[in-house]
Amino acid sequence: MLNNIKMSIVIPTHGRIDLFEKTLLSALGQTCDSYEIIVSDDSSLESEREQIRNLIEQNDTKGIVEYVFTKENLLQAPNTNQGLKAARGEYVRILHSDDLLSPNCVSREIELFTSYPDVDVVYHNALPFTDKVYFNEHEKFENVPVKSRWLDDLIFVCTALPSTMCFKKSLIEKIGLLDEKYRFVCDWEFWFRLLLHEHKAGHDILAVPAGYVGWRNHEESITSTMSLTLFHEHIDFFNKLLEIYKEEQLLEKHTLKEKQRVIEDSRYSRILDDHKKHKNFVLPRIPMSYVLRHPHEYNKYLGRAAKSFMCFMSPFCAIAKWTASPFAFVFNMTKFIIKKDG
Repeated sequence: MLNNIKMSIVIPTHGRIDLFEKTLLSALGQTCDSYEIIVSDDSSLESEREQIRNLIEQNDTKGIVEYVFTKENLLQAPNTNQGLKAARGEYVRILHSDDLLSPNCVSREIELFTSYPDVDVVYHNALPFTDKVYFNEHEKFENVPVKSRWLDDLIFVCTALPSTMCFKKSLIEKIGLLDEKYRFVCDWEFWFRLLLHEHKAGHDILAVPAGYVGWRNHEESITSTMSLTLFHEHIDFFNKLLEIYKEEQLLEKHTLKEKQRVIEDSRYSRILDDHKKHKNFVLPRIPMSYVLRHPHEYNKYLGRAAKSFMCFMSPFCAIAKWTASPFAFVFNMTKFIIKKDG
């Protein structure tokens, strides 16, 4: 039985046994003793779950790992939440099952929380890697003002990676778990709620430069469903975020309009890029505001970017089509009525 648990490392996993083993070993290799590991599993196959349990049994010489399984294919948010609910530590950190921690990562996080008792959130800048990661443990950290750094700027284009998030478990009681209606942006939405809570509480957060957390950077196939799901989730999340900004009056109206353009550019650039790579789904409607700001990007979608004349003309073509659409509707309805009467 573990006593005096300071940190809970929550590892949501789904298959990928070879990567999970490396992640588990990095978590077990921490130099401090006052922590536990929660492996939250939703693997599809019993054989995969058996392999994961065997790896835990073979390597958990300290008896600090708890394995949790309730149902296969829970997806990211429910699987992570399953692990967070089981966590008993004063502090919690998420570790995705393909990422790695340096040996002194957890002890450094506990040290920072202990030294700065008013701080609720610590996050890392990650070290991207593909095969091997070379950690660079150090004493550096930064006191980050939530409003000016994140809520006024970064949150509109990025989030902290789940494996870099570390926070007091008491925050979960105040802001809730990951939103399970989201399949992909659940971590972004959760990070926003963390930031908003800390801003209202008047707290700064601590940022640790890259050196302690390795983020595995690997290309995985993106199906049409995944690309479009991410796209629509992005719209839903940012509609919610912008409403909160208006209610809380976090930014001036003109600044918020500028941020809306930033969001739109990010959203449509991503979906156009996905379409360029995979070409296995139908693009959603590209809004006129984006077309006018990025005619060259729009021409990539139209497949005629090579001709500068068409690059120049595409916004005007789009405007003409948009202008003509009401007349086309009236014309078609008239034809339908005449045909019906005839």
